Amino acid sequence: MSRLYLFVDTERPDQYVNSAVYCAARYDISEVVFLHIKGLGGSSKAILTTAGVSERVCASVMSLLEALTQRAAYRYFNGKQAGTEVPLALVCSPDQLVQLQVTYESYMARAITHRSEETTYERLASRLLLIAKEDDKSIVDVTSIRKRYLADLIMASLAAGINELWTFDALRPIDFDRPWRGLIHELDPGQPGSYEYVNILGTAIFRELSTTVLRVTPQRTQTPPEVGSSLAQHHTRIFVSYSKKDRSWLDRLQVHLRPLEHRGAIDIWDDTRVGPGMERRKEIENALSLASVAILLISADFLASESIHNRELPQLLEKARQGGTRLFNLIVGPCLYMRVEELARYQTVNDAAHPLDTLPTHEAESVLLRLAQLVASLQPAV
Repeated sequence: MSRLYLFVDTERPDQYVNSAVYCAARYDISEVVFLHIKGLGGSSKAILTTAGVSERVCASVMSLLEALTQRAAYRYFNGKQAGTEVPLALVCSPDQLVQLQVTYESYMARAITHRSEETTYERLASRLLLIAKEDDKSIVDVTSIRKRYLADLIMASLAAGINELWTFDALRPIDFDRPWRGLIHELDPGQPGSYEYVNILGTAIFRELSTTVLRVTPQRTQTPPEVGSSLAQHHTRIFVSYSKKDRSWLDRLQVHLRPLEHRGAIDIWDDTRVGPGMERRKEIENALSLASVAILLISADFLASESIHNRELPQLLEKARQGGTRLFNLIVGPCLYMRVEELARYQTVNDAAHPLDTLPTHEAESVLLRLAQLVASLQPAV
């Protein structure tokens, strides 16, 4: 099941309807989230105080879908005609009416929940991190976002490990006298020049250069306090090293650390953030170089991993020796930890004789909580 995030920047519902209906017809969508970013684009009081936009858009989309499905009518939401409806039987052919009915009834028959959500410009990066951690099936749609704000979303998405931002690109000019002609039921996907649903981060040049540009672009050493972006805040960067066979413990660790992520106090990196088109080894090396904290989920599989032994551990241990990285060694499974001299010199979070997977659930959860508290203690502001 997938979740569709529709970023909200205008209250006209038509473009959200197009994206929602398109995605529902092609993917197993279970929920549509209308996500509005308060403060996107600047410090204007009008922007910063705008509230309830996502809720109004969600209501307008459902109202338009109801008019299309139940009355075959187009409903206006803006301008002098706001609140009025045009019976489409008066302006559409019988074939077009059949297509309209099939398109929107099919959507409304699906068990899709719709909800609104407000976030802030300051919390945008943290919110995108949470979206990235949900699963690989979430769809992020930026159709309504104005061009001047796209750079914010693109950079924050890439930093979070999101490598797809989708837009419903209607190639037909907008007919303001007949706006229903821009809805998806009148757009023929088989006809060139009708519409495309495209990933704006999926071009060949973007895939080739984005990682390089992000890595070589100089970073500001100081950020004016008034900016307040969570991307610019002094948060603790955490690298998690683990074996794929211990993924369940990574998931539980992320749950315990998530409240710190919500507040922008930490940025957790693990290899699930390496997306399509990204060079895995370079991404890991870059994350290792930036981390001030490393959490090692140690088990027999961890110690047996060639990639961990040959690439991750040497760099982590060297940074730890130089005082550049704080190590938290968490024993998740029975293993020869105490026989690995370079690791055994570091105090473990839990007793190496009692790995997490040998403990009752509540005791294992208590250990994870203690680790989260240790991480929190590294940043007083949290």
